[in-house]
Amino acid sequence: EIRGKGDPIQLDYRVEKTDGGWKIYDVNVLGIWLADQYRNSFAQEINAKGIDGLIKSLAERNARPAPAASAAKKG
Repeated sequence: EIRGKGDPIQLDYRVEKTDGGWKIYDVNVLGIWLADQYRNSFAQEINAKGIDGLIKSLAERNARPAPAASAAKKG
């Protein structure tokens, strides 16, 4: 459970033990698993553009710098 200024939000996560320690590989916020959302999004892109289109799109997104934290809070 995460508590902020508003109501608490239920948070669950899936972990895996690795040689380097425990790693979180999936997060559930308000009943929605992040990995499922990615899977659905990727499936839509594969249907529209094929696997090569998905790979190209992911490479382009990964090449862009992440927005600064302060810029993300303003939006």
